[in-house]
Amino acid sequence: MPLPEQIIHLAKLFGKPPAWIQGFTENDSLGAISANYVTANTPNISTKTGLLPVTQATDSTAYSLEYLAGRGLNKNKLLSILQLDTSMHGVIEEGDEVLLDGDSTEVRGAGLFGIVVSGLIWIRWIRPEMGDTFTLWAEDRENYPPKTLTREELDELDIVGRVVRVAHDR
Repeated sequence: MPLPEQIIHLAKLFGKPPAWIQGFTENDSLGAISANYVTANTPNISTKTGLLPVTQATDSTAYSLEYLAGRGLNKNKLLSILQLDTSMHGVIEEGDEVLLDGDSTEVRGAGLFGIVVSGLIWIRWIRPEMGDTFTLWAEDRENYPPKTLTREELDELDIVGRVVRVAHDR
């Protein structure tokens, strides 16, 4: 019988909930499903240093399975978090809900990505440059200056996923 941490890693690998892997439920969704909707609020994610409790996770929004399928998003590889600071002001405001696609963790072109830093998920722009380097930056460049990363430094980052949706209440 696999150890609990191994079950969690297997669940991440197969994109299924740990309870389903163990046979405790017939529901193979990682979020709560009601009719044709799912939330994207997994309580833990697997990182390079082990399991991370996601304190920023939110279940404020339920996503239509039809909407997710139309966007090519896997309902079991999504994470919905709250933006905790003003580092991305102008693009993502403090308190905005950010949907991350856990299937998109490779930087193939410029985009917004969620990265794990000190136990939190930060949203940052990452852009490939000439010479196999990458620029990482926030909108607030005064307090968060841009950083150039080598391929090796980028590979060391825990990229949770690419930002696919930002929700802002007015």
